[in-house]
Amino acid sequence: MKGMNQNWKVILLLILFVGISYLSLVAVYHIASDRTAFLSLRIFSPGLFAMMAVLVLIYFAADIFRFYFVLRTMDVRVPLGYMTGLAFVNIFISNITPSATGGGFAQIYLLHKKGVPIGAATAGSSIRTALPIIFFSICTPIILIVDPNISRLIPHRSMGVAVILMLAFDLAAIWFVATLIKHPEAIVSMLVRLREHYTREEEKEGSRLLGFLDRLIGETKVFSSHFVSYLHGDKRYVVLSILATFVFLLALFLIPYLLIHDLNPNVPVWHIVLTQVVITTIMYFAPTPGAAGIAEAAFVALFAGYVSQSHIVSLTFAWRLFSIYIGVIVGLAVFYVQIMKKHEKIELC
Repeated sequence: MKGMNQNWKVILLLILFVGISYLSLVAVYHIASDRTAFLSLRIFSPGLFAMMAVLVLIYFAADIFRFYFVLRTMDVRVPLGYMTGLAFVNIFISNITPSATGGGFAQIYLLHKKGVPIGAATAGSSIRTALPIIFFSICTPIILIVDPNISRLIPHRSMGVAVILMLAFDLAAIWFVATLIKHPEAIVSMLVRLREHYTREEEKEGSRLLGFLDRLIGETKVFSSHFVSYLHGDKRYVVLSILATFVFLLALFLIPYLLIHDLNPNVPVWHIVLTQVVITTIMYFAPTPGAAGIAEAAFVALFAGYVSQSHIVSLTFAWRLFSIYIGVIVGLAVFYVQIMKKHEKIELC
């Protein structure tokens, strides 16, 4: 019965993602297009799809290797084939759960199932996520200040607030990581106090939250030690993990450039890439599954001026197809084989 309940949860989340994505395209059609055509990939040249196929393969390969090299840095050895499935499961779960909360749990679960300690799996998944976030945290405030195109999405009067919030987030993250590395007992102490407070307030010793806090307290020091082992690990794998992350992000940013360039060859690549950095930052923190709705709105707000109104819906769909939908479809198949077909239970969010 639990397996069936889990299956229904996945199905409902997937329906929600598909529904919001479809309604977002409908909204783009009615608000931003000239309503002469809804959706057609024939507006793109045949040669574009060959280039996109190569770029998407590079995109997926870099996603696989960036996590693989992070784990190798911590001396965790997992077969590359298993890591491939793990990457696509993460894409699928991250895009059907709010704020991509389920992807990390799925990675940790499947790594632990393969024999990797929970602390090492948690550290590896966190570092894999942290590498691009570090990039966005550094670059996005600068782009918000210097790129006038962003005013289409964020009014000038709100720009200062957005920059301050980003810098505050950066400082908080730096403090947390530094404390976790040098004084993990301080983090443990905070978690213990949180547990004691919740126990007094709710008196639910057997609740899921208390169980989660107990596991989190037990794994924090292990997590810290693995985080330190990454920083002081084999420098080859550290460099390769950073390089793979860079290639992953570059491929992601080039997807909209190739699509827009095919429709409007006069658009400079640097302009599209800088704008895409901001859109991706928004997607990382969007509360909807796969940032559906929010991603399309930001994309149209920033890129609609580069193409004909009759092409904007097709352009938006093609961008999501190559950057998200293909990975979700492959990830759904892998997830079905790895989890749902075996009726195993995994917490998605």
